[in-house]
Amino acid sequence: MPGYTAPAPQRSSETFTRPQAPNAAPAPAGGKPVNDTSKCVYCGLCARKCPQGALTVDRAAKSWQLDAAACAGCGLCAAACPKKCLALK
Repeated sequence: MPGYTAPAPQRSSETFTRPQAPNAAPAPAGGKPVNDTSKCVYCGLCARKCPQGALTVDRAAKSWQLDAAACAGCGLCAAACPKKCLALK
């Protein structure tokens, strides 16, 4: 009769944290994003990072629109902006 093998110990899972861009300070949460259009290149990264889908960016028309009712004020859009033209206010 084969010997008894004890089960492996349970592994504890670690909490997942979102990676931050190197040398980037996290955007403060609480507020709505305001775009400085003089710096904006309309790349659309902010719209892709928005978990609520509150941003619409049209590169050809050079337009940036916010649906304030849908915006949660999380700051992910501002943190993703490569030109740092978004600020939560």
